Amino acid sequence: MLSKQEIHIDLKPVQDTMKSTEDYKEGWITDYPQIENMIILPCHSVFAPELNEAKDYPKDDRFAIGMDPNNWLMASFQKKSNDQYSFMKHMEHALLELHANIGNTALVVSGGFTKPEIEKSEASSYLDMAKAVGFLKNPYFRIGTNILLEEHARDSYENVLYSLSTFYKKFQKFPKKITIVGFGFKRERFLSSHLTTLGYYKPTKEIKGMKDEEKWPDSVHVKYVSQGPFLEKSENQSDEEFKVYESEFWDSLGKSERENALALFNVNPFGSRGSKLYDKKIARDPWNKNSKYLD
Repeated sequence: MLSKQEIHIDLKPVQDTMKSTEDYKEGWITDYPQIENMIILPCHSVFAPELNEAKDYPKDDRFAIGMDPNNWLMASFQKKSNDQYSFMKHMEHALLELHANIGNTALVVSGGFTKPEIEKSEASSYLDMAKAVGFLKNPYFRIGTNILLEEHARDSYENVLYSLSTFYKKFQKFPKKITIVGFGFKRERFLSSHLTTLGYYKPTKEIKGMKDEEKWPDSVHVKYVSQGPFLEKSENQSDEEFKVYESEFWDSLGKSERENALALFNVNPFGSRGSKLYDKKIARDPWNKNSKYLD
C-alpha cells in the first residue's frame, strides 16, 4: 500500500531556472515567449468529496482526504487497484516536473465532464484535490498562467490533442517538448500512437525482448513519467499468494490495454465517428459538453 510518507512534494520555489527572481515576479506573467514546453496530466476520475457526508480526517495527515477512495468516482477495476493513490502521484509528479522547469514550462491538467453523478470536470477536480492536500502552496504555481485546465477530453488521444490546443490558445505557439505523467502501462499508447500521430514522436526499431521503456524511449521532444498502479497486499494474503495475484493483475492489465486501446487506436488513431473508440467517447460525455468545445 502507498503510505502517506511516500506522497510528498518539495514546495520551495526553484530559483536556478529563472532569469532573476525580480524579473520573474514582475515580468513573467506577460512574458509568454519564455514558455516553450508543456506537461500533460491526463485525468482518470473525478475527485468529489462534496458528494459524501462531511468527514473529519486526522489533522496530522493532510493526504487522507485524497487517499480516501470514497472521495473519487471510480469504476470497479479502478477501486480494485486503489487508483486514487496513482491519481495523487500523477498530480504530485506533474507538479514536480513543473517545479523543476518553472521558467519555461506550463502544465495542462486534462479531463472532461465524464461522470453523470456530478457536473464537474476531471481536470478541475484534480486541482481541488491538489489544493486540499497542499500541493499548490508553491507561490510560482499559478492557475491560469502556468497551470491550465483542459476540460473537454474524453480519452487519451483527446488528452493530448486538446492539451495542445489549450497550450496554443494561451501562448500562440505549440510546445517544443511534451512531458506526460501517467500510468506506466499506457506509455506505449501515448508514444506509439498519440504522439506519433501528432508528429511529436518517431518510434524506434523494435527488438524482441525489449521492455516498454526500451521500445518507446524518451526523446528530445517527448518525456513520459510513469506512476502506478500501486497494488495493496491484504492482511490475510501470503507473500506467495500476493505474487500470484500481482502476476495475474499485470497480465490481465496488459491484455486489456492491447485489446481495448492499442488495437483500436491502431485501426483508428483519432477515435473518429463510426469507431468503437468514438462510442466510448460519447458515453464519457453525459453532460454533452464536448459539442461546445469550439465555442
